[in-house]
Amino acid sequence: MYSEALQVLDANTVKYMVERQQEEIAKQKNQIAQQEGKIAQQKDEIESLKKAQERKDAEIARLQALLDKR
Repeated sequence: MYSEALQVLDANTVKYMVERQQEEIAKQKNQIAQQEGKIAQQKDEIESLKKAQERKDAEIARLQALLDKR
């Protein structure tokens, strides 16, 4: 009887630990998804800033060329 009770307790403990690990994994997956979303937004922002910088560089080059003509 005692060993049966221990077996049930062990089985319940294992089940509980597995459930906790699954919950933790689900939380981590959610965090990863959120971070991936942030990374995508940051990549878009970086690309936008690069394009803006290229436009500014082109404008500077154009203005420099005008100054050089004088």
